[in-house]
Amino acid sequence: MSARSFERIEETRDEPGRVLDFFERSVDRATWTVASRGRANIALVLRADPSVRGGVSLEPTGNGTRITLFIQDVRVPAGFPEDFPASPRAHAIDAVRVSTALYHVRWDVGAGLGFVTRFAEALEDAGWEVVTKTRGQFDLGSLTWRSRTRADLSCRIEMRSDPTAFIQPSFSIADVWVGFGADRTH
Repeated sequence: MSARSFERIEETRDEPGRVLDFFERSVDRATWTVASRGRANIALVLRADPSVRGGVSLEPTGNGTRITLFIQDVRVPAGFPEDFPASPRAHAIDAVRVSTALYHVRWDVGAGLGFVTRFAEALEDAGWEVVTKTRGQFDLGSLTWRSRTRADLSCRIEMRSDPTAFIQPSFSIADVWVGFGADRTH
């Protein structure tokens, strides 16, 4: 991890709602904006630098809950929607503002097994609705979403294998387009 990146994984016997309640009460609102709270996640945006996103992501285990607390400089361009969550282990590869109303970011999401499913849930909890969802081998595929609060705002996520990896399932790259007409891009 770096000065602009942090990840900690813990386990508890507490149920997810109680864990999320604790973190939501504990967030320093002078430092962070709570962008959304979902069924198994909280999305955060650093007020001083909106390119830094973080959150809490929960996964049920056999006898409790696995908690991933994370902060990432996901290098989103200025103006990128704050209500669009980041994902644990989404290391920025590059990000550009394609036009005044469209952004493209590329994240290295590591071993992407389960990424599409977990990220779809985080997006839904953040106020986005699914338009299309496809799944391919090794959980690769794509998602197309539209914002419930801003009808002109959409996003498309395409998962693909990292072409430099030699094992399957390999590390995955998430191409993310967010903005006006993103659902029609590519």
